[in-house]
Amino acid sequence: MDKDEYISSRKSFMEIGEIYFWTATINKWQHLLKEDLFKEVLIQSLHNLSERKLIDVFAFTIMPNHIHLIGAQIH
Repeated sequence: MDKDEYISSRKSFMEIGEIYFWTATINKWQHLLKEDLFKEVLIQSLHNLSERKLIDVFAFTIMPNHIHLIGAQIH
C-alpha cells in the first residue's frame, strides 16, 4: 500500500451550509471543564453564536477535558 493513504488531509476552514463534527481538547487533557460554571460558559457561547445566526448547533457533548459539536456555519 501507498503510505500516503494514511495521511489525512484536514480542512482549516468551514464551508457555509456544510455540517461538521468538531472536537476540541484541552492541553494535556486537563479536566478544566469539570465544574458546571465553566460548562455554562461554553453553552452560553454556543447559544450566543446560534442567536446571532452565525452557526447552527445540532448537538454537543461537554466532557471534563474536551467538547464534541455537530453543527454548521450559516453565515
